[in-house]
Amino acid sequence: MPVNPKSLRNLPQYRDLSDEEFSRVMDMRLTQSSHNQNFETRIEATLRSFSEDYDLDDLKVNDMMTLRALAQAVITLNDLENTYYELRTSENGITHENLTVLRELHRQMSDLRSDISKLQDDLKIVRKSRKSDKAESLIEAIETLKEKAKEYYKQKMIYIFCPNCNLLLSTVWTMYADEEKNELTLRCNKKQANDEPCEYTFTVQLSELVKDGTNKPEILPDTLK
Repeated sequence: MPVNPKSLRNLPQYRDLSDEEFSRVMDMRLTQSSHNQNFETRIEATLRSFSEDYDLDDLKVNDMMTLRALAQAVITLNDLENTYYELRTSENGITHENLTVLRELHRQMSDLRSDISKLQDDLKIVRKSRKSDKAESLIEAIETLKEKAKEYYKQKMIYIFCPNCNLLLSTVWTMYADEEKNELTLRCNKKQANDEPCEYTFTVQLSELVKDGTNKPEILPDTLK
């Protein structure tokens, strides 16, 4: 809320000033206030742009203070870059007179970029880092699903081997594996050493295979146990 200059006229620091001096001081205060408000507006705009690119909902109070400092640094860097560009591209270009200023601007810009990088690291809002985190999370999620699927598969599937030649003839999943009437008859056609088929025919009762998950637990690979 703007302060009425008349309410300040009798303050000790202004009491002995002439009207002209007092008016000049008030003009400076108004100018400074305007600049401050403009800077605040720019900070708010920068914060809004951050919120469009990054998820800021979970930031704590200290994080928000760091985020505000980041916004100020970005704005200041932008102003310095504009000033640097204007000096370099001015009518006189780079001269002995402005070379020192250009060097100082370059140093300040370098320091600001370093500060901005540190602030981004503190907040963990670097876009590259976020993508990496998401990629790692996705990979971990896929691996977890694969492990769960493998475990589920191992628990539910029944592996049936030929009792004669140990060939894996079937992997079976049934809705009612405990049902005693559920039987499966298989015939093995594996070629033997003499090129003759095994032709072994057998019947298994699925309910008897549920516990071990197979009719031949002694040859079931460890990876399937």
